[in-house]
Amino acid sequence: MKKLIAIAIAMLFMVPALVSADDTVNLSGSYNLFGYSTENISDFDDANNDESDYYYQRFRVATKITPADDITAYFRFDLAEGTWGTSFNDSIVARGLTNTGSPTTSADSQLHVDYAWVKVDKEMWSVQVGQQYFSVGNAITDFIPQGIKLTIKTPVVITALYSKRDEGLSTNDDGIANEDFDVYGLNLGYAADAFTANVFYVNFSDDNSQDER
Repeated sequence: MKKLIAIAIAMLFMVPALVSADDTVNLSGSYNLFGYSTENISDFDDANNDESDYYYQRFRVATKITPADDITAYFRFDLAEGTWGTSFNDSIVARGLTNTGSPTTSADSQLHVDYAWVKVDKEMWSVQVGQQYFSVGNAITDFIPQGIKLTIKTPVVITALYSKRDEGLSTNDDGIANEDFDVYGLNLGYAADAFTANVFYVNFSDDNSQDER
């Protein structure tokens, strides 16, 4: 008989937003603890002993800074994310390790920076620069690169995306091995009461491998 047992327990609290006297800084966050108990999860075969029991945690902190009505700076990071007893050393004071390579952690349990961007938002346009979420076509294609997003707020909203995905072996572009990998995107979006529509184009240009998609 093949069976699969997986139990996840989540403990979550939200840190109350901390707002300064001039309402320019907002701090929020959450702590998650997951407990997993699995059996036959890898091959669904009772003949193999592949039971697994472990705890996984994540401490997330987000900060939003608005020095002016049309300027926003935002960053979010995760602290001490990983599996208890695997992603941390085994001493009494168990600090996070770096590049553990465990399949149940994201390699570095000390600090993960998810987003770090600044946005200028005007009446007819906005531009957002930094590590941010990109999506086109109702999120049919999405990713989180370091790049620039320009939005033109016409009845058909025009969003242009650019990202430097990879500089190659060096920022010096001399030679094939040093060539860049760039991403370009364009999304045209229209929203009405009854429907929304998007037309988009994304180009992945890898000059290193001479691959363009």
